[in-house]
Amino acid sequence: MNASEHMVKQSAHVLVVEDEEEVAALIAETLHRAGHRTDIRLTGADALAYMREHDVDLVLMDVMLRDADGVSVALQMREELGADRFVPIILVSGLDAEADKLRGLAYADDYITKPFPHDELMARVRAMLRIRQLQQQLLAGRNRYRFLYQGMPELCVSLDRKGRIWDCNAAFLQACGCGRDSVAGRNLVDFFMPGDHDAVRAYCDGVEEGHARSQQVMFRPVVPGHGESSRRVALRGVKLPADDEGPSLLLVMRDAPRPDQHEEERRIARRQLYRSAQMVSIGTLAAGVAHELNNPLAAVLGFSDALLHRLDSDGAVDAAELRQYLGIIKSESLRCRDILDNLHRFSRDREPQILDMSLLDCIRSACSLIGARASKKRMTIRNRITADITVKADPQRMGQVFLNVLANAIDFCPEGSTVTIDLAPPAPNARFAGVQIADNGPGIEPDVLPRVFDPFFTTKEVGKGIGVGLALCHKAMEECEGSIDITSGKDGGTTVLIEVPLGGPLK
Repeated sequence: MNASEHMVKQSAHVLVVEDEEEVAALIAETLHRAGHRTDIRLTGADALAYMREHDVDLVLMDVMLRDADGVSVALQMREELGADRFVPIILVSGLDAEADKLRGLAYADDYITKPFPHDELMARVRAMLRIRQLQQQLLAGRNRYRFLYQGMPELCVSLDRKGRIWDCNAAFLQACGCGRDSVAGRNLVDFFMPGDHDAVRAYCDGVEEGHARSQQVMFRPVVPGHGESSRRVALRGVKLPADDEGPSLLLVMRDAPRPDQHEEERRIARRQLYRSAQMVSIGTLAAGVAHELNNPLAAVLGFSDALLHRLDSDGAVDAAELRQYLGIIKSESLRCRDILDNLHRFSRDREPQILDMSLLDCIRSACSLIGARASKKRMTIRNRITADITVKADPQRMGQVFLNVLANAIDFCPEGSTVTIDLAPPAPNARFAGVQIADNGPGIEPDVLPRVFDPFFTTKEVGKGIGVGLALCHKAMEECEGSIDITSGKDGGTTVLIEVPLGGPLK
């Protein structure tokens, strides 16, 4: 015997409403033998008064009472009990027409026709008491759910299929600064900043489709009529069982955790280190940039002096010659501007900005800055990247990566070496552009290779490097959602593979 059957067999309090006293006594006797406690009332008014003062588990009531129609009394009992109290009502009548039964069952739970055997009566009573017991369990479970739902410190809302608020808890009402009546039926997005509306709808759609149940999304709710709130919450949702009249989603909003102070300090320290490494690189580039600027500036000064000397000595200046001199001065000045622009882009300190960019332009800028150092060692840089490749990355970060990798190749390779920049063979359905930067230098020792991306690890002489260049390249590629890897052969030569997400067409 399970717990449910055991509870049904225990004594129940049954109210018998019957205007024939002998019939009422027989029914009560039958119920007594089954272990139930009974009370008898002869009129509908007395029955209603009794139920207002006592808890009753079941009502057995005649349809034809002295003072009222039993169906009308059943309706009044239902109204007074309310939706949260279920007391089964069995109507007893000598009327056995189908229309009479349907009329009685409109407000009662069962209908039994006189005369009836005692076994049938007790079977009906047991069935109704079992239904009452199950309804009480359901009500208790619902009350526990409501207690937990309303008592949760997190903001909770239930939504229907159209994104309207079906219910919410006290924490949500307090956060919004309004009453339940002003919340129910409103669209959820009304309580968030306009810029977050699309994100809220997309998240709710994801929960409905079953692929966003554990995802955290950050929002900033708005108190209607009270301006914007700075509160930020993380949103989690779960899809509820299908019910056309009830809610379809349950959403829980928790205060978004603020970044840990130590993590914030580490982030600042990493950024300062990043900036320091930039300045070190700028310092090593300074001599090369000065050499790059010296040649065009010498041409500008030379042709300017020649023109001024002609003018000062009243010498004739041919128009074609003048045009040629001025063209050279302009082109060399533009060359100086481009060199300085490249240096400025490299040295700028800002947060990553991911956008579609030309891979060739980025590599050319790095080569123009490093070209003087390569020429000094009589090294050749061969760039085989074509102009039709676009990637999605931060131009400044990518420029720093290419510059550091090329600088390492120049530092470690002997004079006369060659560095080749080429595309890696694409994989099927590749989402990345692979760039190989290969040199024919001495290579990297096997015991050194696993540590090349470690911060502050370097094999250069003291004063020649601080060991952060490749570590920062690794960090920059993470920020651009790409990767960097290094391989080196036994017979020398090093290849750096840089993978960058492919971009769309440039505007």
